Amino acid sequence: MVTVSSKRHRRGSIQFDDLTGVKDYSPTAFYAQSKFANVLFGLELHRRLTATGSPVHSLLAHPGYAATEPTARSGQFIGPDGRGEMRGHPTLVRAVPSAEDPATATRLWTLSEELTGVHHLKRVSG
Repeated sequence: MVTVSSKRHRRGSIQFDDLTGVKDYSPTAFYAQSKFANVLFGLELHRRLTATGSPVHSLLAHPGYAATEPTARSGQFIGPDGRGEMRGHPTLVRAVPSAEDPATATRLWTLSEELTGVHHLKRVSG
C-alpha cells in the first residue's frame, strides 16, 4: 500500500479539538494537516502490519512517482533527492519527527475508527 503525502506534512499537526475546522479554518493549514495525517497513518499501518506478521508493505511517497522505487521497504518515506526535495530521483527522506510519534498516530487511528465505525488491524503490543 502506498500513502501519498507531500513535503507540506512538515507544517502540519492534528487539531484533535477542531478536526473539521469549525473553530478556525485555513485551507493551507488543513492541507498540511491532511498530509501530516497521511504520514501518521502510513507509519502506523506499517507498525500494525509488522506486528501481525503481514507480508503487506506500507510505503510513504512524495510525490507519488517515488512509490515505484524498487529498493523501497515498508515503513520508508521516499521522495526526490534534489534541492528541497522538489525534484530528482527517488531517495529515502525523513518525515518530520512529530509525524513519527506512535502515540499521536494511535490516537488518530482510534479516533478514525470511532468516527467511521471501521475497525481493522488492532495494534499488537509487544
